[in-house]
This record gives sequence, C-alpha cells and structure tokens, in this order.
Amino acid sequence: MTNKLGLAPRLVYQGADSSRGAVLQLLFSNKDLSRAHISRVSGLSKQTISSVMADLESAHLVEETGITEGGIGRRAQTYRLSPRAGFAIGIDLGGTNFRSGLVDFSGNVLAELSIETPHSSVDELLEIMSKTISQLFEKANVSVSELAQIVIGIPGAVNPVTGMISNSPNLEYLDNLILRNLIQAKFNVSTLVENDVNVAALGELENSKTEDFGFIAIGTGVGMGLILEGELRRGFNGGAGEIGYLPLGVNVDELSKEGHFEKLVGGFAVEQKYEKQVMSKKTLIEIFESASKGDVTAEKIVNELGDNIALGIRAICSVLDLGEIILGGGIGSREDLFTKIVEKLNKSMKNPPNVKISTLGARAGLIGAMSYALSEMRGHVLTHGNLMSASGAK
Repeated sequence: MTNKLGLAPRLVYQGADSSRGAVLQLLFSNKDLSRAHISRVSGLSKQTISSVMADLESAHLVEETGITEGGIGRRAQTYRLSPRAGFAIGIDLGGTNFRSGLVDFSGNVLAELSIETPHSSVDELLEIMSKTISQLFEKANVSVSELAQIVIGIPGAVNPVTGMISNSPNLEYLDNLILRNLIQAKFNVSTLVENDVNVAALGELENSKTEDFGFIAIGTGVGMGLILEGELRRGFNGGAGEIGYLPLGVNVDELSKEGHFEKLVGGFAVEQKYEKQVMSKKTLIEIFESASKGDVTAEKIVNELGDNIALGIRAICSVLDLGEIILGGGIGSREDLFTKIVEKLNKSMKNPPNVKISTLGARAGLIGAMSYALSEMRGHVLTHGNLMSASGAK
C-alpha cells in the first residue's frame, strides 16, 4: 500500500495569490517548516506570516510539530499540515475490481480496500460505495463525518461540462447517467467523476519525471490518458484518449461507430481471433503461454498484436508528437509484448517515443484517484478558506 502521496506541485493549484494561499502551498509540498523559513521562501513579512499561521491554526489546518535549533542558540517553532483537517476518498471502478482508498489532508494513505465490481445496477454501486466508505473510515479509526471529497474513475467517457457518462460497455448501467449528482445526493460530499484511464494517467503523473506523455491501457478494452504540460487533457466532449475508436484495421467503406482499434488489440478480440483459427477456446493468459511454448497460431496472433499496438502508437504520436508512452493493463504491461512493440517502433519511426511499462501496474488508477481527491480537497481550502463547505455539491 502506498503510504504517502507526494502530490507534485504541478497537480496542485495555480493562481492562489493570497498570503494564506502562498503559505499553504509551501506546506503542501513540505513539512516541519518554521515561520522564518516560510517568510524567507515566500517573501512575506514575518508579521504577515505570524498572522497567517495564527489563522491557519485557528482553522485547524496546520499544527505545531516541534522546535528546531537555529544558529547561536536560536530556536524556532515548526509547523505542518494537520492530517485530520479533512479526508478524501479515491475510487478506481474497473470492469472487474472496485478499488478504494482513504487519504488525509497531509497526503497520508490511511486505508485501502479492493472488492469485486458490482455489475447489476447503479443502486447496487451506491450501496457498495456506502459500505466501502464506512469500512475505510473504520479501518483508519476516524469519523466518516470528516469526509470532504470523493473522486471516482469509471470505465467510460465523462462530459466535462454536463458530467454525463457515455461509452461504458463494461458497465452499461452507467451510460447516460450523471453519476456525480447521484453520489453527491447520497453522501452530501463534493464529488468528481472521471474516466478511469485519465485517472490512471494522473497516477502516472504522480510517479513520473515528464509532463508530456500518453498512458495507454490495453486489457479487455483500450484507452489512453493524455497529459500535456503537466495537465490532463479531456477534449471537447471528454473523449480525448478514446483510442479504441481509431479507424485502424478497417477499410473506409467498413467504418462504423464501433471501436475498430479495440477490435484489433483488446483482450476479447485476441481471444476470439484464437478461437476462430483453432476452433478451441483459450484465455488471454493461456494464449501468451502457448505462444511462449511454440504454439504457431498463438505466436502469430501475439506477433500481430504487437504490430497493431505499435501501429496505434505511431498514429497517436504522428498527431501529438509525444515523447513518452507508458503502457499498462493486462496486455500493455506484458514484457514479452513490450519488446516486440519497441522493436517495431524503432524500425518504423524516425523519432520513436520512449516507451515503458507502468511501474504502478493495476494501482495506477487508485493512486490517481486518491491524488486527484487530495488535490481537490486542498484546492477547496485555497478557494473557500476551509473545508466546512466541501461537504455537498460545489
């Protein structure tokens, strides 16, 4: 379990120009700071810092941590964010697993849970959420009444303006829903709903040294989270990164609204291709195992899969000129396939991107959701001055 979220400053809040905001942003990125240090780094006067710190202590947003020794016998009180100023929940709702985590105001991950994804209805989902949130707070031994923010990543496109969900084949009950409103109504907590691959991309950003990359998840389905200049890009309708719909592997007169690229490289497509050729069913894992043991049909399918993924990456980079591609998902994270993809790109591209496999694995979505939730909770403090009004719709 991740114990601490670093929350890179690029993910946090820009434009908080008040003295209070300047001090908070320093504390978001550091711990155990003295007033003198804060004054020196922020450029604010010592008198202003004293006033701000008194205000933040009164609001229970910061707390004293100890005494630091200065030069010639000088001693200074140090401060940090108050961990229990507020709590946020991050949820990664996948087609198979429902992962959730609880994080405090300081960025400490207090508890995590993973259960099977509910598939029957949105009512079942909300009920599972209610039980899970209670269990997380119980594990952390804190009060659920202090919950200030929920972020949930879902397998579908989310309109950035209306919040309407579309293109959610793995959880069809989410289609045409504004899930954000339902969650806020049930829990009376500020809520954000985001595409699951976008959330995973934010998890990768938390763990990355670059600010321009595409996180491509290839498993049962296919999707990409796009990070440019350290910011998540959603597109006009929230569908940026829906690369499963790339018109690859199909003739012009065969184009439809279906996900053509997903039919080339998605897990179901690979299993169906094998079954069609040998008249025998095998799981995706079994197909890869058979390929490694000399099964000619399986080997051919895996080689074609690597070629097709490389084709998709080349198409993406031709438009976006990305310097880095991070691969994840049950297919994308396979080392044996990774080598084939890189070889193909190096042979076919003048300036191939740096391609690597995610080091976060299946946890990228949860880490991204918790990081996003923490960012929103802290951002609310900068905007509104406290967390009192974070409960309820924004």
